[in-house]
Parts: sequence; C-alpha cells; structure tokens
Amino acid sequence: MAEQYQERQIAVKLRIKEIINGKYVAEEGWTPNYLMTLGGKKVSRVNMVGVVLEKGESERTSNLLLDDGSGKIYVRAFEEIKNLRETEIGEAVLIIGKIRSFNDEKYVSPEIIKKIDTAWLKVRSLETKEEKVTNVPLEDGGEKTEEKKEEEKESAESADEQIIGLIKELDKGDGALIEEVKEKATLSNTDEIIERMLKNGDIFQNSAGKVKLL
Repeated sequence: MAEQYQERQIAVKLRIKEIINGKYVAEEGWTPNYLMTLGGKKVSRVNMVGVVLEKGESERTSNLLLDDGSGKIYVRAFEEIKNLRETEIGEAVLIIGKIRSFNDEKYVSPEIIKKIDTAWLKVRSLETKEEKVTNVPLEDGGEKTEEKKEEEKESAESADEQIIGLIKELDKGDGALIEEVKEKATLSNTDEIIERMLKNGDIFQNSAGKVKLL
C-alpha cells in the first residue's frame, strides 16, 4: 500500500489558556488531530513558552509542568528529547510540539525544547495579547466615560506598582512568596491584582507559591 504523506503542520504561537479552553478534535485515519481555539484557530502543532514549575519521570514518560502566566499545562515526552533532562525547575523554556489529549486532559508532546530568557514571556504575552473591549456597559445601560476609564487605569497602575515594589523587596533570588506579598499589600483585592498581572505576563510564577518580575 502506498505510504500516506502528511504535510508538516505549522507550529502556532498560543498561550496556555488558549490550549486549555480550546476543543480537542480527534480525527480518523491519516487526518491529524487538532485543537479548535475559542478564537477559531485550528491548531495541531503549538509554539509556546513558559516557566517550569515541576519536573518528573516515570518508566515511560518525562514530564514538565509549564506555566506562562495564563495557565498551566503538562509537557509529556515518551522518548528522549534534547535538552529535556537538563531543564530545571524555575527556568523559562520554549516548546514546540503536538497538542494531545488523554482522559479529557490536554497536554503537549514536545518535539523541541529550548531554554530562553524569562523576558521572552513578556514578549510572547504581547504577541498573543487578546483584544480589549473598548466600551464597557454600565448597570444603567450606558458606557463608561473617558474620565472614568482614565481613573480606573490610574488606579490599576498604582496597584501594580505596589505589587511590583513588594516583589522587588521580598525576592531574595528565588522569587517572592505570594502569601508575603498579600500580607504586606495595603490593597483590598490583592489576589485579583496578582492574578491579572500573571495573566498579562507582567510577573510570572517561577515555582509553587512564588512570583518573580520579568
């Protein structure tokens, strides 16, 4: 029987939350499986970056838990992959691989693993930044005035500056404990602010319970 030829799929730049929130579609025969993102992208191979939170090995697989500020996902290798064993917890990496799913849990099967500077997490966040809603409805059905939006922007920037200052103060080299940041902050919604900054790529979680500045 003639061998089927499959064109190599392009590795699409995605944030982890796009993979998690997308729908995994399993095809039959030689047609490759793919992920349909909420934005309508059809993706078989992904190009993503993140910080290694966990690393482990079993008899059959090598696993990395990756976090890019928008979400966490496992990278699972079933064969020897260059640079995987040398990758350490807290390092930033670029992964190119295929999106897979097992027991309704999505993961990435890596083809390439490359260590990168953590600054690239911020670059990728900007590259894949979602479009913001320009007009936000108010309860009375109207829209926020420019003055109101400017006040909220200044308030958010002030809150971000406080969190950044605390991280600088508490980080002795291996990250600042999130609980310590929350204890020292004088904000009423510190959890929400930290979550937003993680999603925006302004800070990143280098290990469980700790954050660092990019």
